[in-house]
Amino acid sequence: MRQGRFYLEFVMETQKKTGVIQLFSPQGEAFDYERVSARTPKFLAAYPPENYAVKIEATDALSVKPGLMRLYEKCIETGKTFNDYGLPAISIANTLVFTAKLIDKEGNVLRQTSALYVIQGQKDFETGETAAYQRLLASLGFGGEVYDNDENGDFRSQSLTGVPVTEPVQPPLQPQPQPQPQEAGVPKEDSNAEFIEPIPQTMLDQITQLARMKNIKYTMPKTKQTARKLLKDLTVA
Repeated sequence: MRQGRFYLEFVMETQKKTGVIQLFSPQGEAFDYERVSARTPKFLAAYPPENYAVKIEATDALSVKPGLMRLYEKCIETGKTFNDYGLPAISIANTLVFTAKLIDKEGNVLRQTSALYVIQGQKDFETGETAAYQRLLASLGFGGEVYDNDENGDFRSQSLTGVPVTEPVQPPLQPQPQPQPQEAGVPKEDSNAEFIEPIPQTMLDQITQLARMKNIKYTMPKTKQTARKLLKDLTVA
């Protein structure tokens, strides 16, 4: 028993360091899951706060059904009961829809995701916000297994079975080779040549993952500026 406790503490400490935990699907299949706290630094590196913002909003679940809401309003205006119009009783008073949006400097919404959450306890509101935020990260390629699970559920509802394909859709981008340092006493070919800022590896990884998820062919960027433009184009595609 003592050995088992030490093993559990070791596993938990390892998960804290890596930010990866193991989850199990309803079918009993195990998969690794990278926590939001581990994905956020990568997200901020690709979408720095000086150029992008994340906005999270909460609305009642009935607000996403404007037609049904108008029928309820009509009942109240006419003094009728919901049952008179054949409408179901409102049972979603504590259910909120959390929406996370990625916004650029011009105020354009580049990506938007939502999560439905029932508020029953003290921390449920924060949990709902986190659910919407982590889905936003997943939609941008940071933790895409979240959407894989949703898609698997859609497959099961249609009685479809997927078979994994081992060959990648698109080969990953290779890091841009760095210029070799000049030897002492050897003049530069062009002293007025413009310095080319290297592309961060996290940005290259993000471009690769988004292109693979959306099955989009791309041309390898050669500068950080073109890499940023390609990343933005892939985000809104």
